[in-house]
Amino acid sequence: MKKEMRTKKVNKVVSLVLAIMMVATAFFGMSIAANAAQVSKVTSSVKSGNYSKVITVDLRTPTNGAKIYYTTNGKTPTTLSTKYTVAFKVSKVTTVKAIAVKSGMVTSALATFVYNVNVIPTNLTGTVNMSGASALYPLGKNIADKFKAANPGLTFNVTAGGSGTGLNNIRDKTVDIGMSDVPASDKLPASDVANLLEHKVGVVGVATIVHPAVQGVQ
Repeated sequence: MKKEMRTKKVNKVVSLVLAIMMVATAFFGMSIAANAAQVSKVTSSVKSGNYSKVITVDLRTPTNGAKIYYTTNGKTPTTLSTKYTVAFKVSKVTTVKAIAVKSGMVTSALATFVYNVNVIPTNLTGTVNMSGASALYPLGKNIADKFKAANPGLTFNVTAGGSGTGLNNIRDKTVDIGMSDVPASDKLPASDVANLLEHKVGVVGVATIVHPAVQGVQ
């Protein structure tokens, strides 16, 4: 009887020890997974920014042995995306996203690089006429000067006269570019707008500023 009681007691102790071991194993296993080292974030040889010539992008990660996967269409990369092997060229507005992966480690944080590459062509000749909104005149003049600097044989004529003038001129095909600070549909009938290609180049911000001494303004 005593032997049987002792055996039951030992079995309870063994069961308790095994239970504690299982809990401990699960606990520490979860801790190890949560604290696993993470692959270092991908870096680029070229910073995000505006560029007027083709750039060469070299992606790297400080973590030895990690593989880099990237996209150039703005989508989040996975291990099914393009695997990085060699530096690549960017010649247009492009968003590069990249991750670094290594077995036994947590995937790196997502790296994003935005390149506004607008390459000005060279050896162009001819005449380009622009007219329209006075608010866009400085921008049009600046672009014209840059194109003329890269293309000595190109002539740019930029004039201001209002959005209506620019839209009417482009509709009548008397200019190549019509500048407007309002949508073409605000000035022209739908049948005319359908024949135009609009490019949004900026947004006008409007704010009301009132002196602190002014009171009672509704």
